[in-house]
Amino acid sequence: MGVIGGGIVYYINQEHGFFPAAGAFGKQFLYNVFIAGFNIKTCEKLAKRIKSKSGSLIASTLIPTAQAFAITYSIHKIGGTPKAYDSSIWQVYLNLPIFLGLGLSYRRKYEKLSQNL
Repeated sequence: MGVIGGGIVYYINQEHGFFPAAGAFGKQFLYNVFIAGFNIKTCEKLAKRIKSKSGSLIASTLIPTAQAFAITYSIHKIGGTPKAYDSSIWQVYLNLPIFLGLGLSYRRKYEKLSQNL
């Protein structure tokens, strides 16, 4: 995902020249490699710890998505990416269905384990 995400961000920033676009690529790539797992773990914890199934799915979808946007936007803004907002907002549209699917999967596993105990 790092190369794909970095490629998207490179494309978004390419009109500003090679070096700004390459810098944005690098920031996005490193985010995906080092920080994305934190968001996935947050999704898992929320899906398992909130008692209400609907509440857990809402939280495990929206919180990691917002967290991912905030972290990515901060990295791009502080790092001087020319189109920091555009380089970050596209992830929201991608992350919502991904975290919903992950939340459902984690919740099903949790409920299955709870029934077996």
